[in-house]
Amino acid sequence: VEFTPPWQFPILISGKLQSGNYSLKGNVSSQFVTGMLFALPLLDGDSTLRLIPPVESRSYIDMTLDTLKKFGIEIKEEDNTFYIKGNQQYTSPEAVTVEGDWSNAAFFLTAGAIAGSVTVTGLDENSLQGDREILSVLERMGAKIERSENSITVSRGGLTGIPVDAGNIPDLIPVISVAAASADSGVTVISNAERLRLKESDRLAAISECLNNIGNVNAETDDGIVVWSGEKIAGGNVFSFYDHRIVMSMAIASTASSGDIIIRDAEAVNKSYPTFFDDFKALGGICDVIDTQGE
Repeated sequence: VEFTPPWQFPILISGKLQSGNYSLKGNVSSQFVTGMLFALPLLDGDSTLRLIPPVESRSYIDMTLDTLKKFGIEIKEEDNTFYIKGNQQYTSPEAVTVEGDWSNAAFFLTAGAIAGSVTVTGLDENSLQGDREILSVLERMGAKIERSENSITVSRGGLTGIPVDAGNIPDLIPVISVAAASADSGVTVISNAERLRLKESDRLAAISECLNNIGNVNAETDDGIVVWSGEKIAGGNVFSFYDHRIVMSMAIASTASSGDIIIRDAEAVNKSYPTFFDDFKALGGICDVIDTQGE
């Protein structure tokens, strides 16, 4: 790997991945683990992949292993070490079920908890997706949850602050912070979230600044954020930090705000959910595209 000091683009990558023994930190990003698990079975030779504890976002690793198994790849695991035979081939299972996305559904489920009532269909509560935990978090805060055969309805209750361990649900923290800011009382202490500083933005700093700008009192910690409840969100002007989850979280915050929220560079939402604002409006949300270049 060649790069222009100090760690600037362009980066030139050459050579070929070799089988062997690899180690990765388990608390940086599960995406690195997924990438290696997809590639190592195809190499000429056996490999091991050891995860250095603590291992976080475990659900994403489990989803990876489940998918690989469906496509004919065999991987054994023992004590945070994966044993991977080389020279394997992917084989089609012919039919694959694509589950509903808990990660994106979490935004609208939270809207139901802070602003009214929202029903989402097509979600499997037995899914391996870690972000299904949004229901547990909202329920502990006091939201009302109704379940039917193919739908989940979340309605506002008397919300209160709670402690939240972000270790296995880092992507939920921005929208959970919005729920905390919209709660009627209490303090929400979010911990074990230091990896959020390595996402599309420093998400702890980003969500803290955004909440400050719309009238919430909060404080960053080394590994999380403390959000005080009780004061209604007032609205304001926020920057997206070019982060799709910050955009969606601030849009959801507007449903419980006494004033407008202006989100600059909101097109960042296109990374994961390009039709988000269409669905937002279909549920009764109000939004318009404005030109802020002249400001």
